[in-house]
Amino acid sequence: MVHEDPDTPRPKVKLWLFVGVLFVIACLAIPAIGWTALRANNRQHRDPASIAAEERRFALPFTDLRLPHGVAVDAAGGVYVTDTHTNRVLKLAAGSTSPTVLPFANLDLGAGVVDNSTGGVAVDSAGNVYVVDTGHAQVLELAAGSSAQNVLPFRGLSFPKGLAVDGAGAVYVAEGSADRVVKLAHGAQDQTVLPPLGRGVLPSDVAVDTSGDVYVSVGKSCGRRTCSYLMRLAPGSNSWTQLESAGVEQYVAVDTAGAVYVITSGDTGRVMRRAPGSSDWTELPGAPALNDPQGLAVDTHGDVYVTDHTGYRSPAKLFGKWAITDDDSDGLVIKLHS
Repeated sequence: MVHEDPDTPRPKVKLWLFVGVLFVIACLAIPAIGWTALRANNRQHRDPASIAAEERRFALPFTDLRLPHGVAVDAAGGVYVTDTHTNRVLKLAAGSTSPTVLPFANLDLGAGVVDNSTGGVAVDSAGNVYVVDTGHAQVLELAAGSSAQNVLPFRGLSFPKGLAVDGAGAVYVAEGSADRVVKLAHGAQDQTVLPPLGRGVLPSDVAVDTSGDVYVSVGKSCGRRTCSYLMRLAPGSNSWTQLESAGVEQYVAVDTAGAVYVITSGDTGRVMRRAPGSSDWTELPGAPALNDPQGLAVDTHGDVYVTDHTGYRSPAKLFGKWAITDDDSDGLVIKLHS
């Protein structure tokens, strides 16, 4: 019988076998995890050029847009766009392949000055077109068939941005550097300030549905970050209700059925829809990724329109994730069929 010396080290075969098995598992698992992560984040990490190529499949025939902002659709299917860097308001009639420039005047801030940051645009049932002239802190109206604009009697606007018009012809303006939304009834000379949104709550866009509900996308400082969400004011109410968030809401629109749409921001913008009576948001199926969406509208058929561009103001450039040029001319107006 052989006696084992207690001072002799035990074989480490089992230990090395266990380590080897772990190594093999790691070699197999890491690529799998990496591939899963790559697929999950593929949408967020595509470069703006590839996103723009995808968007063009949905783009309407607007040409030479430089930072398009607001978008609206009339009852006949005509599409209206404010183009910030060229100080223009354009209309693409239904079935047309070439837009026309509407006769809005003096949108520029001075000779050689671009980027007036023209804001929202809206059109009422009579075909009157309304435009936020952010640089001059005013709202302009171009009556149907007219070649001369009118300045609506809003007072003391502070960085007006979002714009909406209801079925009665009342005009609503979201003030981007004030915590309020103002309303001007059709034909009125005095504006009405809607109930306060809350201290430090700054609206970026406004929409009104056929029932008179007013929706506002807002932002508020939350320490080192900005909290963005959607608020609703029911007819006759004196207080706003905060709705369930769809992400980081930027712009809002409603359709004739009462569904609410928002654009979310982040690495990749999305179009989200909330059905009437629901509290859940769903991503619009088939929609392309968005770089830097600036406007949102819905027509009577439920088709959705988004303004976007792939220039230097895109989040990709600001956060340095992709190397792209500073060319901001690639403006797009995208139509997404319902």
